[in-house]
Amino acid sequence: MTHHVLESIWEPGTKLGVALFARLPPLRPTEILMTQQTGNRPGEAQSVAANAKDRLSEMADTATDKLKDVAESAQDMAGKVADQARVYGEQAQDAVKQVKPLVEKSLKEHPMATLAGVAVLGFVLGALWKK
Repeated sequence: MTHHVLESIWEPGTKLGVALFARLPPLRPTEILMTQQTGNRPGEAQSVAANAKDRLSEMADTATDKLKDVAESAQDMAGKVADQARVYGEQAQDAVKQVKPLVEKSLKEHPMATLAGVAVLGFVLGALWKK
């Protein structure tokens, strides 16, 4: 408010005006914006609004680009996890194919021991699954 009163009595080039303005505290950004919007230049307020709109648009574009990058990296990661799971599945099938003949032979030769071994294995897997 003081700024506007002094501005109205200040004549450019007078010592009084220069001395009065030199003692004023600097304006805060909100005050500067308010004086620009309420000044005698109506185009300036529109310019500020257009500038703010442009900045918001740029920020939105940047955010959109970053989200696209995150989505792409998430898809890449999901693809790698799926490939790794497929590899582990194939390795498990190979292991079962190698163990199957041994289990069949053990069932024929020692059925009770094989049954006890499978029961222990089931118990261990169940305990691990619970955790």
